Amino acid sequence: MSTSVRTAWRGSSKLWVVCAFSGALAGLAQPADAQSGENVISACYIPGTGTLYIVDQNGAPDGCLRVDHVLFQWDRSSVPGPEGPQGPAGEAGPEGPAGERGAQGEQGPAGAQGPAGPAGAQGPAGPAGQDGADGVSGYNVNEDASGWAPVDGDNNTYEKTMFCPAGQSGLSVGVLGQGALNTIVSMAVVGQNRDQGYFRVRVRSNSDPSDVVAQLVCARVS
Repeated sequence: MSTSVRTAWRGSSKLWVVCAFSGALAGLAQPADAQSGENVISACYIPGTGTLYIVDQNGAPDGCLRVDHVLFQWDRSSVPGPEGPQGPAGEAGPEGPAGERGAQGEQGPAGAQGPAGPAGAQGPAGPAGQDGADGVSGYNVNEDASGWAPVDGDNNTYEKTMFCPAGQSGLSVGVLGQGALNTIVSMAVVGQNRDQGYFRVRVRSNSDPSDVVAQLVCARVS
């Protein structure tokens, strides 16, 4: 059904003309019973042309203009009809602009430890280290059983001085008893100078001092 509305002027009065309804009112042949009220709309139907025009409104005729025009009315306060079917979805609109950047979220929990990575390449050689302390060379042990002198007339306590060869320093000194009956009771270093290579040793023995061998370890320090 197609519908169109047009307005025509006749003198100082306004004529409302509603066209089409394609025969929907063609069966009306008798005038409708007159009604009144603010919500009632009155119109006249012209048979043969299907034309409608509003009457009984401000600026409209008070009634049908001719006796063969059919008066009918409808109430604007009528109960609404049932909801029509949903129309087809419209086309998607254009993408909107990007929104503002949101606030930073809370830090998430720590993840599980990952697998160990492959071994890296060997790094470059490090710098040379500092020179070490002076070393020793040319070890030799000097032994001597002679030259023991009694201390203060004590026939059991003796002393003697041992020297290293020239150019060597003394490292340590000791005594060694010879013979099955020799027993060294004690030994003490009573004087020394390692750089000059000498030690003075005192021993107490219960045998002849010639059975006591003094040993001095010497070496060249570079």
